Amino acid sequence: VRVVGARVEDLAASHAELFDAITMRCAGDVRAFIPRVLPLLRPGGTLVVSARPGSSASGDLVVIRTFSGRPRTFQRFVKPFNGT
Repeated sequence: VRVVGARVEDLAASHAELFDAITMRCAGDVRAFIPRVLPLLRPGGTLVVSARPGSSASGDLVVIRTFSGRPRTFQRFVKPFNGT
């Protein structure tokens, strides 16, 4: 397992199709980030994004309860991303 803590924009040229999975904490529209992340994922790779309630991207919604019992919503996309 290799964990890389960096901005997507800084990895695009040197890490093309290197990752099986990417997790992101998204501050904006998920649809704006997908084109930046896509080149980093291997075919069949998975993107998991912390999604804001009511997000309009077309990934599978997954709700997980934290240790405190608070629900957190994530969206899961598999490359190639359909509908985005």
